[in-house]
Amino acid sequence: MQVYVFEAESSCAAFLVNYDFRREATVLFRNSSYTLPPKSISILPDCKTVAFNTAKASLLELLFVSAQYNTRSMVTSIKFDSEEQWKEFRETVPLFDDKLLQSNRLLDQISTAKDMSDYLWYTSRFQHSASDTNPKLQVSSNAHVLHAFVNGEYVANGITTSPGSAHGSRKNPSYTLESTILLNDGANSISLLSVMVGLPVCIILNIQRWPSGPVGRHSH
Repeated sequence: MQVYVFEAESSCAAFLVNYDFRREATVLFRNSSYTLPPKSISILPDCKTVAFNTAKASLLELLFVSAQYNTRSMVTSIKFDSEEQWKEFRETVPLFDDKLLQSNRLLDQISTAKDMSDYLWYTSRFQHSASDTNPKLQVSSNAHVLHAFVNGEYVANGITTSPGSAHGSRKNPSYTLESTILLNDGANSISLLSVMVGLPVCIILNIQRWPSGPVGRHSH
C-alpha cells in the first residue's frame, strides 16, 4: 500500500495504490476508509471521493480514456516562425560547492523533486590521483534519461568519444551509463542530470513505486 498526495493551497489530489496482486486492501486516509482491489490505483481528485479505480474500469472506459487523451489535432493554432517568439537559455552545470541539499546516499528523484520538476541534478566531488590512468565513470540508473558532466563539461562534448548520456527502455528500464572521462589531478566535480519525462519504460502501476534517478555511481 502507498499513498501519493499532491496538495496546493486551493486544491488536492491523491492516488491510493495497492501493490498486492491477490488481496484487496483497506486504507484509512484523512479519517475516511477506502477499499482497494488487488493491483489497482484509486484516484481521488479532491482527496475525498474516488473518481476512478483502475481495476473497476471496463475495457470500453479504458479505450475511451485512451482515445480521449491520445487524439491529435492537425489544425494549426499558432506558428512559431518568428525570431521574437524563441529564446535560448543556458543553464549553468552545478558543481559540488553549489549544492542545495546534501545527503550521504543517492536520493530518489520523484520523492525529492515532489513533482516540481522533471529534472534533478546530482553532484559529487571526486579526488583524483595522477597515478590513476584511464578513469571511467559508471552510473546505474532507473531514470528515463541520464546526462553526465565532469567539471562543468558534458562528457561527450569533445572530451572523449564515449557517450555522455544513457536511457532505459520498456524491456530494460534499468541501465548503466559507462564512459571514459578526463579528470584533473586533485578535486573534480561530477554532475549528473537525471530526467523523468514520462517515457513508456514501465506500466503505470509501477511507475511511482520503481526507484527513480541514479541508484549507484563509481569511477575508477
